[in-house]
Amino acid sequence: MPSTSSTLLAPRPRMRMVFRARLWRGEPELLEPDKCVGWGWWPLDGLPEPTVTYTRAAIDGIRAGRRYTEMGWS
Repeated sequence: MPSTSSTLLAPRPRMRMVFRARLWRGEPELLEPDKCVGWGWWPLDGLPEPTVTYTRAAIDGIRAGRRYTEMGWS
């Protein structure tokens, strides 16, 4: 799911791709503590708040069976 964002550190628009994992092993591991508070697995109906807007849009699209969701493009 592409989305755009701009910040002082990244003034140009960026595209984010989100994919559904059907198979995985292991546990999420925080490797960049200066950029992220933490990783974890949550049930879809129990996601932590606040959830980033583009992440919420991607999850809602996947739950609705859409193969593609976009936001932020005009």
